[in-house]
Amino acid sequence: MDPRERATAEALADPSGFRSFLPKVAITRARQMDRPFAVEVSDRTVDGAAGDYLCLHLNGTPFVWEKDAFEREFVEQSAAVAHELLRL
Repeated sequence: MDPRERATAEALADPSGFRSFLPKVAITRARQMDRPFAVEVSDRTVDGAAGDYLCLHLNGTPFVWEKDAFEREFVEQSAAVAHELLRL
């Protein structure tokens, strides 16, 4: 067994080591891109593929979210609903 597989197996064998997490980003503004793109994030460039999402944190900082992962995490809301949620 390769060391990475061993590490995964050991971690999965001990469920007490897992902690619960909630997503940091509850509401995200995003746009699905129709061509490859790149975003400057901190000290590096993050590439996005056609179909991935260009997202904006609430503070306006852009980031890339891979299409399948984004679509598992988010459901589109109307602007009015999102505005009301932001007021909470």
